[in-house]
Amino acid sequence: MLPEESPMVGRVLSTALFVGYVLSGLTLPLVALPKSASRRARQMYSWLVFDLGIHTIHESVFLYQNIVAHRPVSASGTSGSPSARVRPWLPSGVHVWADPTRAYGAYTSDSPWAAIWTDYGRADRRWAGPDLQVVTVEVIMCLFGTVLTVLALWLIHADGGKITARAAFPVMVMSVMELLGYWSLFAPELMTGAPNFDLTKMEHIVVHLGIMNAIWLFFPLWCLVCCYRVFTRPSDEDAECDIGMGALPPSRAVKMG
Repeated sequence: MLPEESPMVGRVLSTALFVGYVLSGLTLPLVALPKSASRRARQMYSWLVFDLGIHTIHESVFLYQNIVAHRPVSASGTSGSPSARVRPWLPSGVHVWADPTRAYGAYTSDSPWAAIWTDYGRADRRWAGPDLQVVTVEVIMCLFGTVLTVLALWLIHADGGKITARAAFPVMVMSVMELLGYWSLFAPELMTGAPNFDLTKMEHIVVHLGIMNAIWLFFPLWCLVCCYRVFTRPSDEDAECDIGMGALPPSRAVKMG
């Protein structure tokens, strides 16, 4: 089982990475984009840099712990980790890679990188082990999300710091993917009474389940608003992307050819 208190190293490492993503998102637009870049292009570029850090580091660590790294399972049902015990993340008789002799998941490891997800797993236990629903969603987000985010960053840079139609397309696809992933992960949990959520501690409710998940709800929606304005504006000039009453312009047909 998970230790009573999450290893401090996991929390410190996760916080340090998060701060690094934020600082990178604030700094790279100043370096990669020209001074003539619009405010909205800089804002979107900042979000994409931050999001890329999550996809390439946090999510890749999660996938590595759940489909690559493993510990042997003894006859008593415990893995090689002294602080871990096999828990029913998988249905009875179902095993990762169909191998019952191996235990996968962050809970089986004592490494600092695994501690990132054992710490978060105290708020939502699905992330501490190989929950198949979470793993399959994260495979898509880590692989395709990384490609789409890098493509969008490159196109915004190549187009002189403007959110053109070709840059907006991967952003739109990525935003829809993130919202669908958000829905597929949390709707079943809420519809079944949130059995995997720990709602006994305010830290878990506010920080882990509240703020951290609200980020991936607000910004994808904001990006979709920006993309809508790109595809409905009459020129290649950047449009404001504020979310609010009266923010969206009347729909205009996009001229083809």
